[in-house]
Amino acid sequence: MEQLADWWRRAAGRAGIELQMGFKLFPTYLAAGLPGPEMHGDTILGGAPDFAGYAYLAGVFRSILPLLERFGIATASEVDIETLADRLREEVVARSSVITLQMAVSAFARKPRITRTRRRPSHSSRAVVELCRKVRYFALCRAADCDWLWRLGREDVRLWR
Repeated sequence: MEQLADWWRRAAGRAGIELQMGFKLFPTYLAAGLPGPEMHGDTILGGAPDFAGYAYLAGVFRSILPLLERFGIATASEVDIETLADRLREEVVARSSVITLQMAVSAFARKPRITRTRRRPSHSSRAVVELCRKVRYFALCRAADCDWLWRLGREDVRLWR
């Protein structure tokens, strides 16, 4: 388990993925000129032999295996993806322990009412879009239809290309 966590942190760091973005949402909203958001965090954990998290984690590592190899972090034989879920299950059950999957953090705030007819993106709004792009969060926000980022994104995409 510790090895997987180390591989994930190293791959994410090399790929430029912000692993703590959920905890950075509050200051990100404030920097965008929005009120402090209401937030919620949720995670899945388990340790039973039939816990679906073992297969889920193996699937995650199947997806990032090309990154692990490209960055020289681990080889396919080290990861041994075909047996990873079973090995995780054996380790967790043998230790009578629990594993946790990544926390999903959500945040929302009401956009302040704007009196102008067309809002020009502010410097802080552009900073939020740029930050979101850097952490590969922009697409997730657009997919979740976060109203302020969606509208901000449609206006700012042209400015940032």
